Amino acid sequence: MKKCIVYTVDNELQICYPLNVDDIEHVLANDIPKTAKNVNVIDSKELPNDRYFRDAWEYKGKKVQINKEKALKIKLDKLAYSEEKKANELDKVNKMDYIKNKHQNELELLNDDFDAIKNY
Repeated sequence: MKKCIVYTVDNELQICYPLNVDDIEHVLANDIPKTAKNVNVIDSKELPNDRYFRDAWEYKGKKVQINKEKALKIKLDKLAYSEEKKANELDKVNKMDYIKNKHQNELELLNDDFDAIKNY
């Protein structure tokens, strides 16, 4: 059972993997930033298997889970990038509106099915 340390710095989830269980106390005392919040030691199996939405991970309720709003934004950003040529003539503000209008409703209908959102 591999342990990891999860913590938040500047509202972003950080994950630290000590080399072995004996190092956890040393890492907690010396390597975790003093500004870290919500510091917890968990089993690495508790992390989502798929890193596609890694920037949307949050530690809540004693587990790492995917924040739906952040995941949707990540997917919209990826769609915006892939459709950039289609929306090239639009200015930057209108471009995001174009992408959101085209995809937001469909993505929201997928609810918390993050595999379906990723593969949309």
